[in-house]
Amino acid sequence: FSEAHKIKEVQAQLLAGKPTEALALLDRIEDSIFHPDTKTELQALVHLVNGEPAPGEKLLAGLTRYSTQVDSRDFLDYFLDNARYRELKIYTDYLQAKGEDVQYYSILYRTALFEPGGTLALIDNLDVSRKKQYQKALRIIARAGEELKTGRINYIFDVNGKPLAAYDLKKKTTIPLVPGIDFDSFNAHFHNGLKYYILTLDRDIQEKVHALFTGYHGSFILLDLKDGGLVSAYSKSRSFPGVNAAFSESYAPASTIKILTLLAFLSAGKELSWPFNCPGKIDLERKTFYDWRAHGIIDSYSRALALSCNLVFARLGQEVGLPGLVSYLEQFYFNAPPFKDLFLEFKTGTVSRQVPGKFQLARLAVGLSGITVTTLHSALISALVAQDGSGYAPYLVKNMKNILEVSFYNHEARLLAVLKDNPAFPRVREGMQAVIESPEGTGRRARVEFVQVAAKTGTAGEIKTGYDAIITGFFPANRPRYAFAFILQQGGRAENEGAAFLKDFLISFFADPANKN
Repeated sequence: FSEAHKIKEVQAQLLAGKPTEALALLDRIEDSIFHPDTKTELQALVHLVNGEPAPGEKLLAGLTRYSTQVDSRDFLDYFLDNARYRELKIYTDYLQAKGEDVQYYSILYRTALFEPGGTLALIDNLDVSRKKQYQKALRIIARAGEELKTGRINYIFDVNGKPLAAYDLKKKTTIPLVPGIDFDSFNAHFHNGLKYYILTLDRDIQEKVHALFTGYHGSFILLDLKDGGLVSAYSKSRSFPGVNAAFSESYAPASTIKILTLLAFLSAGKELSWPFNCPGKIDLERKTFYDWRAHGIIDSYSRALALSCNLVFARLGQEVGLPGLVSYLEQFYFNAPPFKDLFLEFKTGTVSRQVPGKFQLARLAVGLSGITVTTLHSALISALVAQDGSGYAPYLVKNMKNILEVSFYNHEARLLAVLKDNPAFPRVREGMQAVIESPEGTGRRARVEFVQVAAKTGTAGEIKTGYDAIITGFFPANRPRYAFAFILQQGGRAENEGAAFLKDFLISFFADPANKN
């Protein structure tokens, strides 16, 4: 009874995925309680559960018998359920060598580790009762085996079950089946055996964005606000072709950063005296700080944001000061570690903590120097503004399934909270709506009748090299569901080409009746 009880305790820890606790329990048990081979088998299982196949296999190879008190089937199912196929192979081969009937698990690991040869024969050799017991599973295995025999298998799917990428067994590489996203980071993990990845992407929307990028370079992100899922993540960078630039390429945010400059100013309890006269330029430290044009009299924050007046936001930056502005921006994930989603990383932007003088502070406050974003980071900022400072960490992998198409991983949404319930958020959103809805707003050319959008435009670069059009925002404005951001590298001004691109995207997106609903 004592040995059986202790074995159950150790097994329970292992099957709960707690190998460290199981090993500690084993170490506290006197050797006299266990048969030596039983303890060694449990020690081997500790290694296997802990993802250490080599030492586990070595321990099993030295055993003369296997323990009938170890619930071997539970461990086989544990390795299968969690797509731990190498560990499944090691333990299955060990049990088979000791005379156990584990042919079903042998079929599973051979298929999962891309050894389809002979799998169908092994299925045929199963006795009738086993075939009946595993009827559904064997159909799935046979289908996967047939697909593997072609040398290629679809293994990454969109949220609707449409294939996004396939694995080429001969080339040992992943082949994208949808444009604008690279899946190389999935390769190393697929080498460990067949897993199916279900992503948050919508293939149809990704292809629509690809069509819109005809003649353009840049990147695009569409975030689902209900959980932070990436509905579209499109990259076609001039500087970094073939990589996921939307997650990693940084650039000056230009005037899109003004939404945070305004939030920082209002959150500090400050107010500007209206009206404000914009002559188009001012002198700062014997340097001329320019606006795009002389806006004349401006009477509100909303109009200042709609017109994107550099002089107003330079003034706001001066009022907040560098330490206050940097501290505020860092709450919105500037200078922060990348967001992680399993083995994926989503980088955020940076802001300089040392800016010499008022002139450079003014440039930082309007997003022209001393600060960078990524396209994903820009969309996340809009997501947080849309929801009063709360939202979810961005992610791409919705769930993972084993060879039997049973889920063993499901993403858990991670809540973010930045200055939650700050009364400044509605005032900023009002200005972002005016960017699109006002007849003089910089985003007015993106206005459509069927949905209200809140956005901020930004134009960076120089005329001789070509302007970058940058826009970020969310929709519907009155009940936000999606946040977006994009950059058109050397694509023109945001208020012209950028606004036209946004309008085309909205028309394309809402052409789908499901999205209209």
